[in-house]
Amino acid sequence: FGKFLDYIPECSRLLRCFYSSAYSDALSKLDGILSLGMLDPVVAPHATTVRSQIVENVVVLYTQPFVSTSLSTMAKALRFGSTSQLEAMLSRLIERNLILGRIDAVSGYLLKYTLDPRDQTLETIERMYTSFSDQADVMLARIHYLEEETVSNKPRFEGRR
Repeated sequence: FGKFLDYIPECSRLLRCFYSSAYSDALSKLDGILSLGMLDPVVAPHATTVRSQIVENVVVLYTQPFVSTSLSTMAKALRFGSTSQLEAMLSRLIERNLILGRIDAVSGYLLKYTLDPRDQTLETIERMYTSFSDQADVMLARIHYLEEETVSNKPRFEGRR
């Protein structure tokens, strides 16, 4: 599909802007392409959905390399109408765990959380231990049940025929 888009000049310009991290130019070119798409009766119902998904992905990509990002700078770079629109989108992305962070409304920054790989490893080990412990308890209970069954099913008089 990407090879097909390379043959359309406007799409290839859009992809070049996107790959070079010129997100504001990429979004303006996307708006130009989608304005033509709104004329097509098949594409029109999907154009706004596709644009919103692309804008969300651009915002996520824009925030990835930074630990903290100024909302006003980000709104200017991505050509948002206001920081409140950007803040609303960021809050939706944070709710869906696409961005791990919080918005500091007082200073106007997005502060991202960093995950420590040691914490993740510890959580994985704790889950494995809990699972193993539960399985071991079930096996011990089964062994005790089988021992009781074999003891209770023994004939009382083994010596008689």
